[in-house]
Amino acid sequence: MVISILNHGGNVMKKLFVIIIAICAGLFYSCDKENTALTETETSPQNRTVFTATTEPSTKTALEKDGDAYHVLWSSGDQIAITDAPSGWARRAVYSTTSNSTHADFTYVSGDEWTGSSYYTFYPADWWTSGAPAYPMTQNYVPGKISESPMAAYSTTTNLQFRNIGGLVRINLKTTLAGQKIRKIYLFSESHCLSGPITNLYQLMTATEPKAATIDQNSPAQHPVILECGDDGVAIGSDPTPFYIAVPANTYTSFQVSVITTEGIKQDFKLNSDKSIVVGRSSITSITLTFTKTAEITDLSETATANTYIVSAEGYYKFKATVKGNGGLDPVTGTTATEINKNDISGVVALWELQQRGMGVRWDDKIQSYELCYHDGYIYFHSLNHGAVYVAVFKDKTGGTAGVYDKDIDEILWSWLIWSTNAPGTVVYNGKKFMDRNIGSLYEGWWEGKGYNGGFSYQWGRPAPFATSLGQAYTPFNYIPQRTNVFSFENIGNGTTVDHATSHPVTFFYHPSRSNWMPDNATCMTLWSDNVKTIYDPSPIGWKVPSKAQLTGITSAMSFYGTGFIGPSCSSDFGYGNPGSVLLWSSTCDDSDGFIGAWANAYGSMYKRYGDWPDVYMMAGIPVRPVEE
Repeated sequence: MVISILNHGGNVMKKLFVIIIAICAGLFYSCDKENTALTETETSPQNRTVFTATTEPSTKTALEKDGDAYHVLWSSGDQIAITDAPSGWARRAVYSTTSNSTHADFTYVSGDEWTGSSYYTFYPADWWTSGAPAYPMTQNYVPGKISESPMAAYSTTTNLQFRNIGGLVRINLKTTLAGQKIRKIYLFSESHCLSGPITNLYQLMTATEPKAATIDQNSPAQHPVILECGDDGVAIGSDPTPFYIAVPANTYTSFQVSVITTEGIKQDFKLNSDKSIVVGRSSITSITLTFTKTAEITDLSETATANTYIVSAEGYYKFKATVKGNGGLDPVTGTTATEINKNDISGVVALWELQQRGMGVRWDDKIQSYELCYHDGYIYFHSLNHGAVYVAVFKDKTGGTAGVYDKDIDEILWSWLIWSTNAPGTVVYNGKKFMDRNIGSLYEGWWEGKGYNGGFSYQWGRPAPFATSLGQAYTPFNYIPQRTNVFSFENIGNGTTVDHATSHPVTFFYHPSRSNWMPDNATCMTLWSDNVKTIYDPSPIGWKVPSKAQLTGITSAMSFYGTGFIGPSCSSDFGYGNPGSVLLWSSTCDDSDGFIGAWANAYGSMYKRYGDWPDVYMMAGIPVRPVEE
């Protein structure tokens, strides 16, 4: 690791940093988009106030190799917020420019326009959240430049002289490794917050001399700043590549930098210096680092794909995120499943984790993030091995945050279970090799009193796992987030579609008087098949849901324990029946006795008729014990 720290402190009027703001037009928008359209009662554009804004002059830095000095440049599309008073900042409007110079005219875009004689202004407008501006936790990489750095101005005229209110950290990153691309950089300090609300906005705007912003210092370690470099990443090599991050001016006793590649490899740099690390107002602090982390990445989908992947050792892994299940038969269409278009995938999210955080997929407390990412058609993750995590790829929808899963907005395209457990063994019955545990069980041998032995419960035909009982007790699994916050319930009336079920993998479909979550006249009653493994089969690679014939005769005397079942009227939480008994789904669905339904082994015998055995109906949640393909 090579660390070089250049502090630009001292007289702030003599140590000014250089920023070239290069923001694409339309990148920043006000929260008040709905106010942008003029109505007949509004002031016409010709009569609106036009503000002229000037940037603060800066001395030469590495951002500009030629010339002795230059100014910060406005860029077409830049937006500023103008407000009336420091008391609550009740009235606020957004103004934008089409200029590319140090002096720029700003015209009204949206918001509550102020027509008084005192103007409090802030740049960039989209850093102004509810109540006051804040250093955001996430910033965006721009090649060789800073995407945004906050400035403020106060004036009694329409001429606005902006001042820088913070500093920059420039991370010069290099490597001798081939093919390294950086996806994210996390920066945080144990001594001060790097993101959060600005607490002295009024004072820094109205001060005679330029002042630096201060921010809320509540829980410093929980307020890092993240530089997003995009899913395609930023290539680094033997020559340093600069990454600029806007941070509050302060004297920091320590920095930690976490660098994450597009393949999910993370290297931490803890920067402790004999001297404090100073970031001055209008200055740059330069830190040079060498990325050296290497790791072997195991491709779980190299030979085949599935809806469940077994991980039996700590390490780095990946699997294809563009293949639905095993990529084989789609019983809904009767054809081979089409792949998911990787251009539709906006990112990956961990929907829930079993037992404790950070076991199935490693969790970093300091940066508050899973070591989980999506890149170029693959999901990458770092597992500590012993747990279960349910992950999904999603597509951003209008109104959501790009690349961040918004539960109520975005569309889940497909989901997978990462099952971190010791390598399963086999139990032979009816001449077939069964897995020695149900899908989701973390331990062999429930008779030894170990927990999480029964596995998950599945509605027939779905690949989505649900909470079930712990061992032989009526105690549900422990989930992160809490089970009742993770899962939702939907009364499906006359049934729902397979597409809807796919895009809602943590929704349990119920109805107090129905037996099937699909419509009664559904043609896709073979979502799980006796003959082939379908794309909806929840089994890992090399395994499938067993047929009726393969399960016939298995009793509780064997080691084919179950976990009970999820009841029919669970509209708020899961109801459990007979934990520890044999209750196992088969892939067989037919109308051989005049009743369309799926067969299950219930207490040692095969049943499917809702009413004869209320535990067995296609809407119920029952475990799966896979058999070798």
